[in-house]
This record gives sequence, structure tokens and C-alpha cells, in this order.
Amino acid sequence: MCLWWAYWAIAHAERYDGLRWMDDLMKVRADLGAVIQVNAGALLYPRTFFQKRWLKRALARGLCDVVASDAHDDDRRPFRLRAAYDLLVSELGRDRANDMCVETPRRLMGIE
Repeated sequence: MCLWWAYWAIAHAERYDGLRWMDDLMKVRADLGAVIQVNAGALLYPRTFFQKRWLKRALARGLCDVVASDAHDDDRRPFRLRAAYDLLVSELGRDRANDMCVETPRRLMGIE
């Protein structure tokens, strides 16, 4: 059974200027119980200095729950999930990387 509907999710969180400040992101998570998703591509290739800084701070504070791909096809937007996982392992450790890339997505989809 898929449980995705039971959660508020903020996808592409790194793109929203309204969540630029960590206090705003923490408030959204607390008020809505929102799951915060960031893109694999943004982790690997942040668009701006500010996006890179935001991602680094949000990850360090444990505010990002899921890493997903913004891929729509294999040609123009590759998945890059393995590379993002490897980056997370090197920066946050294997347990946190597994949680963000495997366990939380499974839990959201109702897969035990």
C-alpha cells in the first residue's frame, strides 16, 4: 500500500527563496510535519553559491529527508542518484545516506 498521500512533501526545497533561511525550513517541517526532498543534481551541481551554502547547512542540520532525481529522461537530465548517494556517504556517513536514499523513500511508499 502506498502511503505517499499521508505526508506533506516539499520537493525541490533547495530552489525556494522562501525557505532560504534555516528557521523557515524548520518551521515548515514542524508545522506541517513535511518531508523535505532535495534533488540529486543540485547536491552534485548546485546552481549558485547560495544554493550550495543552503544545501550544506540543511544537510548538516539534518533538515533534508529524501534525495530524489529530477530526471525526466536519460538524455537531458540523468538520474545521478548513485553519485549523490556517494557524496552523502562521504559527507554524512553511510547510515544517513541510506536513510535519505533508501529507507525514507521506502517508508513513504509503504514498502517494508
